Amino acid sequence: DENMVSFIKGGIKVRNSYQTYRELDSLIQSPHYVKGENHLHFEGGVKLGVGAFNLTLSMFPARILRLLEFVGFSGNKVKGKRTGKGNVEEAERLLKPYLARYPKGAIFLFFAGRIETLKGNIDAAVNRYEECCEAQQYWKQFHHMCYWELMWCFTYKRQWKMAFFYADLLSKENTWSKATYIYMKASYLSMFGPDDCSPFGDNEIELFRIVPSLKLKIAGKSLPTEKFAIRKARRYLSSNPVPLPVPPL
Repeated sequence: DENMVSFIKGGIKVRNSYQTYRELDSLIQSPHYVKGENHLHFEGGVKLGVGAFNLTLSMFPARILRLLEFVGFSGNKVKGKRTGKGNVEEAERLLKPYLARYPKGAIFLFFAGRIETLKGNIDAAVNRYEECCEAQQYWKQFHHMCYWELMWCFTYKRQWKMAFFYADLLSKENTWSKATYIYMKASYLSMFGPDDCSPFGDNEIELFRIVPSLKLKIAGKSLPTEKFAIRKARRYLSSNPVPLPVPPL
């Protein structure tokens, strides 16, 4: 079967890539390793690869992970997070020359927004994400990444209408997790004051009630965010729902 052959070939290539990252990681930690001029870039790339592999593989169902470990893979979530750990100052230092050279580069603007978010400069982060959306119109998925970040930025600022606006955009334009987006829409609606009009005529209780029906499974496993949303939304399934104290959180 051609599909099976292609699957096996693809698996071999992924395994070779994984083994290469592991060997390079061992090389970096070797006492005989000599650091060159581009050591920081090299080490960063290796750690990103090792961390990404461990973090991604750890998300697979246990039965699949056992099979992958049998052929040489390993998935360690703690190791994956630890390998990718860095600090904001270093990230800012690395980004600065690229942002100066490509001030309208969407990728660099997005990362600049992430740095501002981590530093707690929410208004500056919002400006960066908005600049990122304006910088290019071809890759709509990149806009969706910005919408997600903007949604949370306005959540931190307790500007529920703006947060709802971006959750609504995501629910209509992106298919990653409809359950999560609808849950967030309902959450923001529930935070509106009595004098606030409900945009687009949405009803928070009705939105909460449809969340469980939108659940997805990727590689046989449910998304953690969807599990959280569905568990919280169950309170609204009864005829007399018990509202959550602060749904967005």
